[in-house]
Amino acid sequence: SMARADKPEWLAAAEGVRTQVAQLIGGKARHVAFTKNTTEGLNIVAQGYPWQPGDNLVIDDQEHPVNTVPWLHLRQRGVEVRVARTEERRVTVDSIWSQVDAHTRLIAVSYVQYSTGVRADIQALAERCRAQGIDLVVDGIQGVGLLPIEVEKWGISALACGAYKALHGPLGLGFVYVSPALLARLQ
Repeated sequence: SMARADKPEWLAAAEGVRTQVAQLIGGKARHVAFTKNTTEGLNIVAQGYPWQPGDNLVIDDQEHPVNTVPWLHLRQRGVEVRVARTEERRVTVDSIWSQVDAHTRLIAVSYVQYSTGVRADIQALAERCRAQGIDLVVDGIQGVGLLPIEVEKWGISALACGAYKALHGPLGLGFVYVSPALLARLQ
């Protein structure tokens, strides 16, 4: 007999979950991919980014190793990693922006800091990044599912998140959202 033209059940279920994730973060399902965890999502962006000699990126001194190590590894490829000093362990747009110059290509920050629970002003940071053509990459695991986030509306270039915290998912599952503009440039 002929094979059924409709999708296998597992594929339909996966697409349904991807659509739900996209709705949760204010993006489109075709820009969401499943990963093992936050780390894998961040590494997809860090390693696939079209880095050029002289480029730099900015992180801050309160980041979890998950949102530090992928970027620090880029030093081996000649990328300068700048670390913004926070004030009283609070990540501010101004502290991050103090490290930005004409060669800054990307800023990586957590939506909510793991050690303090302080929420970064992602909207304000994204607005500045858009104005300067800088990509904003967000580690969302401490905030997604608890706080509103609108990746498209705010202009976030990439968002990586594991499913096991506020999303009440299993270990070993996460997702990464990549904006259309960044996706077109990732290798």
